[in-house]
Amino acid sequence: MFEFFTKSSSLIKYFIAFIFVTIIEIILLVSVSVIPRQAIQDNMLESAYYLCEDSVFFYANSKDMSSKIDRYADSILLNITYHLDSQNPLSSAMSSSYYFNITENENENLLYTVTNQTEPTLKYSRYWHGSIVFVRPLLMLFNIKQIYLLNSVLIICLALVLLFIMYKIYGIASTICAAIGFASISIWYVPMSLEYTWTILLMLVTSILCILLLKKGQTNFILFFLITGSTTAYIDFLTTETLTLLIPMSLIVLYHRDELTTFKKETVICIKQASAWCIGYGATWLSKWTLASIILQSNEFTTALSQASYRASDTSDSLSGMQLRLSAEFKNIAMLFPFSLTKDNSAMLCALFFTIIIVIIYLIRKSKYVMNKLLLIIAIVPYIRYFILSNHSYMHHFFTFRAQFATVFCLLLILVYGSDKQLISKELKKLHRKK
Repeated sequence: MFEFFTKSSSLIKYFIAFIFVTIIEIILLVSVSVIPRQAIQDNMLESAYYLCEDSVFFYANSKDMSSKIDRYADSILLNITYHLDSQNPLSSAMSSSYYFNITENENENLLYTVTNQTEPTLKYSRYWHGSIVFVRPLLMLFNIKQIYLLNSVLIICLALVLLFIMYKIYGIASTICAAIGFASISIWYVPMSLEYTWTILLMLVTSILCILLLKKGQTNFILFFLITGSTTAYIDFLTTETLTLLIPMSLIVLYHRDELTTFKKETVICIKQASAWCIGYGATWLSKWTLASIILQSNEFTTALSQASYRASDTSDSLSGMQLRLSAEFKNIAMLFPFSLTKDNSAMLCALFFTIIIVIIYLIRKSKYVMNKLLLIIAIVPYIRYFILSNHSYMHHFFTFRAQFATVFCLLLILVYGSDKQLISKELKKLHRKK
């Protein structure tokens, strides 16, 4: 009976925390919506002209396939930001409307609406677009080019802080693993698009916070992951959302690697953490659709669920079924650096990558470390995501591939900390004898 009331008390605490976070998220959106349009007019105009200097999609480096920059989504985000109505802040925040003309590109639509003060013509209510909380105030001071530069500095600083803290807490080996992981996802291109930036920033912040909490003796991370999942849904544009779950979780597993007991027990703990993140993530989506439906007096679930079904469909271009799902996997893997530098050998490189994973599984199969199996599960989560959301992962592989930071990081951790050294030595001796 006591255990029942204890669990009920915890669930109530988490529910209240989620409601509180949701209220904060709404207040923040309404607060920035109150900012008068005139206050961002000049910088918005400069931003619109700047975005029209290039096409909505372009390569920062023509020799690197991972350098594809998305200014299409950025133009929409600025368009929504521009049309927030200070006279009706709540309803405009919920509708997320913007000016759209099907005959023009989104950067041209942005320029047209800023120069002609047009009314919005299309709703984008299924997302929270919480990144506007940062973008609209920043546009009072900077144009989009300057915001890109600011994001560059911020990502560099946070990445360095994370690496430094990892070095102090975990040692040099894990720090190198993380650094290689950053390189594998070509993190240097991330600040060039707002769409790419938000989950990377959130992942860096939550990872730093996670390590600090671990150092202070924190053991229960359910509330942490609940809030992280909610925040991810709030600011993300469906890009690399799993990073905010997988990287902090892998850091927790690594921190307790020598204390892990049985695989079953530790898996249950990870499942609880992942469930908290998923509940926070999913409930935040549902809360947006619910609030938007109530405030706008229209059924916003129809469009949202239709889009969700489309993104999870197994049809895109001329591909369908398993062919599309496997193509989504391969296209994402081929974008990893240095694979991304070779345009014609993606299939071979993907085969090489899968071979490496198989070799790692073989080398750790006799290891007593529970950590290995947990990190391996974390490492394959991005591919489960690509498989389920095959349409989205195939079409947008040029940014969804960065979710594999968790894969590269975890596989390297396994090799460094969890590989069976005796087995490796034995296999190397066999190879030497064959020669």
